[in-house]
Amino acid sequence: MKTNVNAREPPRLIIVCADDFGANEPASNAIIELAGRSAISATSCLVHAPAAATHASRLKSAAPSVSIGLHLDFTEFAPDSIRATLHRWLLTGFVLRNIDRAGALSEIRRQLQRFEDLFASPPAYIDGHSHVHQIPGIREPLLQEMSDRYGRSVAIRSTWGAEHTGTKSRFIQELGGRTMRALIARAGMHCNADFAGAYDFSTDRPFPSRMDNWLRHLRDGGMVMCHPEYPQHPEHPRNAREAEYCFFASPAWPQMQADQNIRLQPFSAR
Repeated sequence: MKTNVNAREPPRLIIVCADDFGANEPASNAIIELAGRSAISATSCLVHAPAAATHASRLKSAAPSVSIGLHLDFTEFAPDSIRATLHRWLLTGFVLRNIDRAGALSEIRRQLQRFEDLFASPPAYIDGHSHVHQIPGIREPLLQEMSDRYGRSVAIRSTWGAEHTGTKSRFIQELGGRTMRALIARAGMHCNADFAGAYDFSTDRPFPSRMDNWLRHLRDGGMVMCHPEYPQHPEHPRNAREAEYCFFASPAWPQMQADQNIRLQPFSAR
């Protein structure tokens, strides 16, 4: 039997956040099951997505201790009046610097209200679908609305990582992540201490190997982002999202937590 060499040390407290709750039935069902197993500690909801309203009450009932946040969306399920491709948002935010902040604020308020209607409470935290929450022209009205609406009682995701764990991780951090972390600190808001989980969703490397590497480098209070979906055939996952679910639902996940002396914690400002 493998023993934990770090058993006498306090465990690192890590957030494991499943994004895209509500996006579809496989994602929603996977997240509800993993939350009920305490295999994740947070999940981010796409409030305009088709399965969000159907499964909101099931999620709250299955996992009352799991943090539920708003997955701010401007690219996939948002209303036609505001929805655009990620490429377009990056262009208008970082290059042209001409995002309509009043329009962005209106949609932020709409999604916050929708979240409160679905879950009968404010979000525990806020992040962004494709990390849109850190784009210039969106991040400023978002932080202001969070302050006006909730004070400092709602956390916000930082994509800053202490160590780069791949090309995508570096891209996300340099494209707004570093500045967003500074803005969060200036506003006095709570965020995760470290960040990991970004990859290209390829299956050329087994997901347990990726997860093991992320956890070995992650600081106490850090977050691992994931995107699990329930597979049609659990023995034979067809893609990376299904492979994520299969790992988190397996005995290998609690064993990895024990081996690395980590404990999952919710993500909130409290």
